[in-house]
Amino acid sequence: LCVVGYINAGNMADGANGLLSTIAIAVLVVGYLQTGSLVFIALMVSTIVFSLFNVVTGSMFLGDSGAYFLSALMALICVDLYIQGNSSVWFYACLLSYPCVELIRVLYVRCKLGTSLLAADNNHLHNMLFEKLKGLGVSPLVGNTCTGLSLATFSTLMPLAGYLLDLLPLNSLAWLWVFCSYCVAHVLLAQYLESSGKS
Repeated sequence: LCVVGYINAGNMADGANGLLSTIAIAVLVVGYLQTGSLVFIALMVSTIVFSLFNVVTGSMFLGDSGAYFLSALMALICVDLYIQGNSSVWFYACLLSYPCVELIRVLYVRCKLGTSLLAADNNHLHNMLFEKLKGLGVSPLVGNTCTGLSLATFSTLMPLAGYLLDLLPLNSLAWLWVFCSYCVAHVLLAQYLESSGKS
């Protein structure tokens, strides 16, 4: 259920340049450091090349197939690493937080408004942030890239840095509090952008 849910959540997050691919790079870094497998290096290099091209030009996207593949890969890697038993599930929740939290937030909003849970819309945090940046006069390419990279940094690269700098043990319950703090910040930012977009 979590893997299938994450695959769909990841596809939803593919709208911002560098967002999903940066999250994937972070997961692949953890995978390599935990296992030492060169497969992770090969996947990381190809994802970095795509991500750089996507961020700089904005002319290449993962598309549905690419987003589904990358999301499935991330989810399965995290499940496999967790099964090995030397890390907290909340650490992986932190790494994968943006698509998961955003999907749940959007489903809650749709349920509250009485609209179809399956209906497509632009009421996503990355879309609202992008519109905010455009309203400030930022060009579409730069705005979309800043959106993707800032959200990836805030949601995934900060926990990755905590792991790389050994600030928290991988099996620490403190990752739950990191994840909960991110969830609160995510929802508050979405509410702020939504209210400022209406005014």
